[in-house]
Amino acid sequence: MQRFVAGSALRRLGLFGGTAARSFAVWPRKAKSWKEKGYPVLPFWQEVHTKDPHEYKLRSKEEIKKEFEEFPPELTIEISQVLYPDGRFHKAEMNRKISIRADMKEMRLTKKQRARLVTILGSRYNGGDTVILNCEMYETPEQNIAKGLEQLEELFLEAKRAP
Repeated sequence: MQRFVAGSALRRLGLFGGTAARSFAVWPRKAKSWKEKGYPVLPFWQEVHTKDPHEYKLRSKEEIKKEFEEFPPELTIEISQVLYPDGRFHKAEMNRKISIRADMKEMRLTKKQRARLVTILGSRYNGGDTVILNCEMYETPEQNIAKGLEQLEELFLEAKRAP
């Protein structure tokens, strides 16, 4: 009686199409295994990247520095620091992070130079005209500001190397 009730209950639920005896007869099936055909979405650190996907000859850093002597760049740079006045945390660890923002329009870059800057920025580029660099490498904010400005200068020099 219990088989009949179980079989009819399973049939009502749509799990088995025939009688209980026939349904349970096909129960031991071969397990299907999932075979991975490849991982189509690799993390960015595993993707193969070329250093510069653009095909042109780069200018030397000496040429760029000569250009800067004749026409010095004028950038408006915004430096911000988040202060945590809460006494529960160690202030040196919490207050060392700084953020440096520079506008790409003020850099006066050509299309190739802008494309090179976007390539160099990589995942740090958010699609806008603002370059944002965060730095919390050193213990004091003054050292982090110096490091962030050095990184921004290197980015700018490398972007200007494109024709």
